[in-house]
Amino acid sequence: MYGKRNYDYVEGAVKSDLQNARNAQKLQDAGRNIDELKSEITKLEMMVRAMFDIMKEQGVTTDQINNRIKVLLDDKIAKGFTHTDSIPCPRCGKTVRESPGTPMMGRCMFCGATAVFYPFIDEDQAASAEAASEDNNPVNDHMFDDLL
Repeated sequence: MYGKRNYDYVEGAVKSDLQNARNAQKLQDAGRNIDELKSEITKLEMMVRAMFDIMKEQGVTTDQINNRIKVLLDDKIAKGFTHTDSIPCPRCGKTVRESPGTPMMGRCMFCGATAVFYPFIDEDQAASAEAASEDNNPVNDHMFDDLL
């Protein structure tokens, strides 16, 4: 009565139900992630709008803002636009890439230090970051600096 074909049918139905449940959970998780992203975007829109209003009150014109955006975009394109930027590690100076899972953060795969990708960097900060990345050690391996 309960032969091999019946067992295979039941097993297939159970696997199908399990896969459907997993897919439903993934869909629900994706919906939550989308809701979180919408919330973050709304917060960012409010912050940008507040900054824009303050700048307008201070006398900055829309043309000035648009021109600055164009300059920044042109600069980004001229440097070779990539999805993930890289900066020198604050501890060892090696290249750290921005993590896709944690925006504006990266972890050095050599020393484990956390690097923050600040959206706005002053010229003084950029110069100090470049100075930190310059190294007389041709191998650029700071583990052995004490021995040199």
